[in-house]
Amino acid sequence: MIENKETYSLIGKALAEELSEEERDLFIKKMLSDASFKEDFEQSKKLWNAPAKVSDRAIRSADHLMQTIEYSKKETKVIPFYQQWSKYIGAAVVVLVSLIGGYNYIDQQEKILTQSTGFGESKEILLADGTIVLLNSKSSLEYPAAFKGDFRKVNLVGEAFFDVTKDKEHPFKVNASDLEVTVLGTSFNVSTYAKDKENSVALLTGKVKLKNALNSDVTTLSPGQTYVIDKEIQKGSVITENQLNRTSWLSGQVVFNYASLKEVINKMERLYPISIEVKNQKLLERKITTKINKGDQLEEVLALLEILLECKIEKKNQLIILQ
Repeated sequence: MIENKETYSLIGKALAEELSEEERDLFIKKMLSDASFKEDFEQSKKLWNAPAKVSDRAIRSADHLMQTIEYSKKETKVIPFYQQWSKYIGAAVVVLVSLIGGYNYIDQQEKILTQSTGFGESKEILLADGTIVLLNSKSSLEYPAAFKGDFRKVNLVGEAFFDVTKDKEHPFKVNASDLEVTVLGTSFNVSTYAKDKENSVALLTGKVKLKNALNSDVTTLSPGQTYVIDKEIQKGSVITENQLNRTSWLSGQVVFNYASLKEVINKMERLYPISIEVKNQKLLERKITTKINKGDQLEEVLALLEILLECKIEKKNQLIILQ
């Protein structure tokens, strides 16, 4: 159950998009680490998004909100009224903010927002429904200020990790390159960089349904599975793997496990504002196992590559030449 009015206030502000920068960081932290808080938010959001006129919401009391939340969570313990006063004050905050903000699927004017990242940059994005998106370097996310209609839809270019808030009535859809990912509430990583040989969706929790526009394949993933599309042959397959290689960027690392030099080059060109040219074509046959921290200086990484590839590397301004 929601413990205090401070928690209710945080949830109410999140629903109305009135979080300060400090409150936003706290909200994201609690959503990622506190399962009880996340469930409380999802229950409050269901009432918030219920199709209703503002006048109807004025009638909806804090008592009704608390009863609905408690019933849906199957709380059976009877608590005297005088012990619940703080919860009713908190519930009133949610109702009041709802009346002032007028924010729901029906009446919010559509406004499309875009967030993007630069070289070596990552960004946390909080969507209107409480979904948290971690955007990787050289990527962009297009999303509405308020979700309307039957689906919650976003468009991704590049790579991002999604921790989606549950909402059975409004499935969450990610359109990324030739992939369409549909979920109810789950966490997964999507990578669709244009220069990469493959696109992928790695599922950590929950379940997702994928549609591959290249061949109309429809696939369902379970936790621990990754759907990989080889763009050259336009074929997709499901594999079970250690997903650390695909999600290590969340902790500030880029991990290569027997990776081709081309893959290493593509990721380095997203980490640093450089262009890499390979003059010794035999180097493209080499496989590399190592890791790069996002804070590493370019010179340090180039020195490491010289050792691993046993080659000479020349730097001319932003051009890197492998010989």
